[in-house]
Amino acid sequence: MGLVPTVTSPRVERVHNRAVSGARLESFSPRRRRRVFTAQEKLCILKDADAAIASAERGALEALMRQRGLYSSLLTSWCSHVAAQRAAGLTSRKPGPKPKASDAERCVVVLTKHNEVLERPPHNATALLELLPKSMHSWTSSCP
Repeated sequence: MGLVPTVTSPRVERVHNRAVSGARLESFSPRRRRRVFTAQEKLCILKDADAAIASAERGALEALMRQRGLYSSLLTSWCSHVAAQRAAGLTSRKPGPKPKASDAERCVVVLTKHNEVLERPPHNATALLELLPKSMHSWTSSCP
C-alpha cells in the first residue's frame, strides 16, 4: 500500500491542520472484509476447541480463541450447526433472503401438510365411538 497524494480544499486543510506545501497527503487502506472460514477450517477449529476442553488445562480454550481471533459466540453457533446438520451445516450460505420456492415445491409442501392432517388419528371420532355403546344402552332401556 502506498500513499496516494490528493489535493484537498483549503477548508479541509484548515480543519485537519495537516497542510503540506498546499496539498495534503492522505493514506487509505482498502476496506477490511470479513474473514470467511471454509467448512474444513471450521471443523479443524472445533476439533482443536474440543481438544482444549478435553485437556482440562485452565484457560486452554480461551488461549485458542485468542490465538485464532475468535469469539465464543462464533464457536457456539458452529457447534449448534454441526449438531443440527453435521458437517453440512458449516458450509457457507449466500447472505440475504432465501430464494422463492417454485410452484411445484410449494405444491409439495401443501400436499405434505394435508397428508399429515389426514394421517392423524381422528380424536373426535374415537370419543364418539366410545360413547356410542353407552348411548345405545340408555335408548334400549328406556323403550317399553
